[in-house]
Amino acid sequence: MSRLTVIIWDNAGVRRTEPAADRKEALAKAAAARNLSNRTVKLADSGGSTDHWSRSTHLARNHWCCRAVADEYFL
Repeated sequence: MSRLTVIIWDNAGVRRTEPAADRKEALAKAAAARNLSNRTVKLADSGGSTDHWSRSTHLARNHWCCRAVADEYFL
């Protein structure tokens, strides 16, 4: 069983975490957290961050960008 954590920062900069049993559950929690109340959502495992989404606080819409977190994305 995989141990993943969904890490969420709200617009005020307050960080909270939610544990997930597997990647499917973690992705569902991350999708639910990507709303106008939050600015950053990450998935992390014991090796570090695996997925990272951020929303510009200057945008009025719910527009999210996926960020690269692993070295292979920069090769």
